[in-house]
Amino acid sequence: MTTRLLADEVSPWRRLWWIALDVGECIARYVFCFGLGWLLLALMGPRGTDTSTLLQVSRWESFQDYVESGAICFLMIGVPSLLVVLVSGCMRKGMDSRKFRRITASLLAFFVWPLLFLNSGPILLGQLAIQLVFALLVMPVPLMRRVSL
Repeated sequence: MTTRLLADEVSPWRRLWWIALDVGECIARYVFCFGLGWLLLALMGPRGTDTSTLLQVSRWESFQDYVESGAICFLMIGVPSLLVVLVSGCMRKGMDSRKFRRITASLLAFFVWPLLFLNSGPILLGQLAIQLVFALLVMPVPLMRRVSL
């Protein structure tokens, strides 16, 4: 169990180290949740079709397409979402954790809007589920647990 320490009780370098650990844990949780979600999408999502022959591609080619799409979505959706989580986590002062999780979930759901133009329901719903699962269940609240800002 970690204890919260006031800023004047520890040295600045140790405080910076603890902040880096808390931020690193949040980033690791988000990347794990994002990767696991896209792995499930790749394994269970519908197979794609070859545009030249209009036949379904093999399961392996479809899996590779999903993994490539997941990497692109991480750059388009994951990185801005992480920035919002880190900034909002640092600014949270005295708010109930359930209310904070709901507010953060609505902010993270906003970043899914580029997927509306893909015309692919499973990818949109999968990414939305990833964002909501992270915000409502996996995200560490409060973000800075070891040191109060």
